[in-house]
Amino acid sequence: MLTERARHLVRQWRVPPSALTLIAFNKRAQEEIVARTTDLPGLQVRTLNSLALAVLNGTPPFARRGQRLNTIEEPEVRRMIGRMVKFPRVRNADPVATWIEALALARLGLLPPDAVEARYEGDVDGFAEVFPRYRAALAEAGTVDYDEQVFAALELLLRDPAARAGAQRACRVLLVDEFQDLTPAHLLLVRLLAGAEGAVFGVGDDDQTIYGYNGADPAWLIDFADIFPGAGDHPLEVNYRCPRGIVAAAGTLLRHNHRRVAKTVRAARTDHDGFSVAPATGDPVTVTVQAVTTALTAGAATTDIAVLTRVNSLLAPVQVALGAQGVATNGGVGREFVERTAVRATLAWLRLACTQGDLDTADVGEALRRPSRSLHPRVAEWVGEQRSVAAMRRLAERVNNDKDAARVGEFADDIGRLAGIVEAKGTTVQVLTALRDTVGLAGSIAKLDLHRQGMNRAAQNDDLTALAQLALLQPDPRRFEGWLRAALGRPRDAAGVTLATVHRVKGQEWPIVVVHHADADQFPHRLAEDIEEERRLFHVAITRAGRDVLVVPSDRPSPFIAECSSEPPPRPRQPAATTAPHGVGGGVGGAVGGACTPGAAPSRRTTGTGAAPATKPGDGLSAADATLFAALREWRRHVAAGKPAYTVLSDRTLHDLAEARPASLDALAAVRGIGPAKLAQYGASLLDLIAAQT
Repeated sequence: MLTERARHLVRQWRVPPSALTLIAFNKRAQEEIVARTTDLPGLQVRTLNSLALAVLNGTPPFARRGQRLNTIEEPEVRRMIGRMVKFPRVRNADPVATWIEALALARLGLLPPDAVEARYEGDVDGFAEVFPRYRAALAEAGTVDYDEQVFAALELLLRDPAARAGAQRACRVLLVDEFQDLTPAHLLLVRLLAGAEGAVFGVGDDDQTIYGYNGADPAWLIDFADIFPGAGDHPLEVNYRCPRGIVAAAGTLLRHNHRRVAKTVRAARTDHDGFSVAPATGDPVTVTVQAVTTALTAGAATTDIAVLTRVNSLLAPVQVALGAQGVATNGGVGREFVERTAVRATLAWLRLACTQGDLDTADVGEALRRPSRSLHPRVAEWVGEQRSVAAMRRLAERVNNDKDAARVGEFADDIGRLAGIVEAKGTTVQVLTALRDTVGLAGSIAKLDLHRQGMNRAAQNDDLTALAQLALLQPDPRRFEGWLRAALGRPRDAAGVTLATVHRVKGQEWPIVVVHHADADQFPHRLAEDIEEERRLFHVAITRAGRDVLVVPSDRPSPFIAECSSEPPPRPRQPAATTAPHGVGGGVGGAVGGACTPGAAPSRRTTGTGAAPATKPGDGLSAADATLFAALREWRRHVAAGKPAYTVLSDRTLHDLAEARPASLDALAAVRGIGPAKLAQYGASLLDLIAAQT
């Protein structure tokens, strides 16, 4: 769509290619567009980041700047943050990741630093003061990180009329792909480059907005004509990729969303259904692998097949199982998988359980950290020096502090418990189940997931799920680690079955797609905050298939599966909006564009959001829970000591506390809104209050 529009402008409107700038969503898309437009010499094809960096560095055709900024990667960003921020010692946490996310929110989300700090409710204390220092350090070193490329370019264009005029001359007509996935900063950059004429052609589909954690918003397309007055729309409502069954399922699913451009998409191909769901019984890895091997036996090429998951860790079991069947794969995970926190801890425990001689002190130290034993540092050091379970038990008898002595004894008992399972010829599944549930690794690892709220990356507990599936493939706990490392070390094959997450494959397609582990905590992901975006993500997954898609659930199927075949309930009648314009509308797998061109009449339609009435925290609680909720609010008032109440805990978090009534730090950490910093600061006080009200 984008390249054809460029050719139309050049050949029909006689616009010189040098006046056009095509903006691709990422580097891969940029390279593909360049390869398809060799007949348009002089055409600019850039990503937004490369465009912003060219503005900053004065790379032709932009105004010269007399400087060249170097771009730093995440490891250096982490080192810079570490020099500026003193982090509390909290086990099972990665506080730097939260700061990186906050930096992105401030710059790509265009939020004031103090608002960002308040949003994280204590997990980035001091952010408003650190933010300008971090940016000053970048400038002093003559560097930018990726988000700073865009943010600094915005500042330059806003304060320097000459730079802005030069940039607008260089970008006289902008053609922007995946318009719905722009962040607020990206959208402002496009608006500044477009200038007063607003010559922008945006291509996208509001139903494919799946990067909300970065600030992407379907409103960019829903309200395109407000952002670029005078825009027309060119809806594409025929899906040429997917057969009728997939189009029908995706359309029904998306009608459960309230915030979207109303549209009816029809399939060009009506001779084939293409949509199927596997029974929610048995092992999902076995079902997925069988689906792949069946397709191959029927004559499909490996390059015709893709297996998609919500997070990348769940690709590991499929990758290993397909490798065992001799099926080549492309993508998935590598040996770095075993270095992930939850996996590393699990393997350390497994080695301790399987060791018949002296225990490795490094494994003892790793196991002692997860789950945390909260030992005095000196006692923890002594434990790490012990080479046997018997020695640990003798140490427990010598420790003066009763609590520390009990915890050392419990640690020794946990190792002994797992070793007993191994000695009794127990399976890998039995060992890992005891580790996860009885020893408590799952609860400890859950704390690490709290800083990932609203993000799309794999959570630590997803790694435990992947390990549980891998354990079914190798029942011998003594052989498990070596077997896993060897399996993950198999070379990838560009001509193999594609293994990828849904986020990585938007815009791509295969004849056959398997959506693996469509579980209730994956679609929607348990850490996701936007249910409608998660629904859009599932829609993207099933519409990557040009012929057949198989959805493979676990024994807890995603609710989205049922929504693919059931219409949403009637919505409460809302007053009609008189000016709710949309710039462009799109359909399943389709691209749509809105061009702001001279003489184009604005397209306006009356729409209603149909959003369900919101309920406020505290509503719907039982009498006892409402009493606890009131007590929690009173506690918060005293703790806040004049500060805004939300800086302690939000009303929504207090509501969840009143319902859940957690009785331990691990249970408290599982409540949304209580990150590592909140847990350390308020955990004991909250538990005492809840216990007193129970």
